[in-house]
Amino acid sequence: MGATDWHQINWAGLGYAGVNALLARLAADAPSAAGFNAARAALRGVFHQAFLLGQVGHETLLRVQSIKGERISRDKESSGRYLSAGELEVLFANCDDETRRGSRDAAVIAILAFTGLRRAEAAALELRDVQLGEDVVVRWGKGRKARRVPLIAPTTQRIQSWLLARGTEPGALFIRRVSWKDRVLDPGLSDQAIYDIVRNRSGAFKCSPHDLRRTFVSNLLAASQDLSAARRLAGHSSTDTTAIYDRRAEIADQQAMEKLNAEMIRE
Repeated sequence: MGATDWHQINWAGLGYAGVNALLARLAADAPSAAGFNAARAALRGVFHQAFLLGQVGHETLLRVQSIKGERISRDKESSGRYLSAGELEVLFANCDDETRRGSRDAAVIAILAFTGLRRAEAAALELRDVQLGEDVVVRWGKGRKARRVPLIAPTTQRIQSWLLARGTEPGALFIRRVSWKDRVLDPGLSDQAIYDIVRNRSGAFKCSPHDLRRTFVSNLLAASQDLSAARRLAGHSSTDTTAIYDRRAEIADQQAMEKLNAEMIRE
């Protein structure tokens, strides 16, 4: 826009034609549909504030808000990957090094893979939120929504192993980070640290915390076929969002190929 700082731009003076021209310029750079829609939403927000400040009229605001976004295909929305049972085993095997750090990382991965928590939700967990053998309470989920997620045996076992190293003092579940000398130190884990744990422990196939959440939802749907229950446990507002995480087709394809491989070997 010919400016070196956003303060130099007369946003209210852009008008409908200016916004269209700016979006056309952005579209020429071939961004993703999600990136284009984020820019469009930002511009709409700017004009809404300009309207509230009396800098643009209601007609201009309506014209800008009428600009349509780009449709995002289901393939783009559902980017990411599903982790097979073998890949989950590799993740845990990479943590089983008989150190406090390994015990902590295994507990983090178990929470993500078997309860479907977002990494920020996992980082915010406190010891009081975990009832071993029962459930984990997410007090500050997305949109400040609380929920309970039952714990299955593998999660309970991994958390128990971590608590032996962590201790039972009140506070965040992952309040201790572990130094390279395997000592328990302050402060605790951030959501970025949880991301790094998953990336580092995943080895060559590389996955993210959200891939573990996606895997949780897919496995849950494959086991129960209950989209509504999966929505509640994942903390989604809509089943439409939960459906985006569904990787049952990939699971079925993988199982079909495994059966074909077994038949080929038998012959």
